[in-house]
Amino acid sequence: MEPSLDIRKLRPGLYAYHLTVGGEPFIDPSEAHQTISECLQDAAQAMGGGFPSVRICYGSTALGSFPVGRLESDPEGLADEMMERVSALIEANR
Repeated sequence: MEPSLDIRKLRPGLYAYHLTVGGEPFIDPSEAHQTISECLQDAAQAMGGGFPSVRICYGSTALGSFPVGRLESDPEGLADEMMERVSALIEANR
């Protein structure tokens, strides 16, 4: 079963995430992070090596499935790619 990671911007420079598996909470960290990439790294550590991929949403906007290893090995690059996808979706809906 593929987990789902939803990252939300709380305010500028502060992000939180919620991780579920099969619709059930897997982890809901109590602390916020300064960047999206920190959320990605923290979620990857929480999942350990038990999942090959994770569905990622940003503010409830589905962005696709990504290898869990990438969350840990390239969090900055993945965060940039996520924001590019969000921007493209916003532009497409104008």
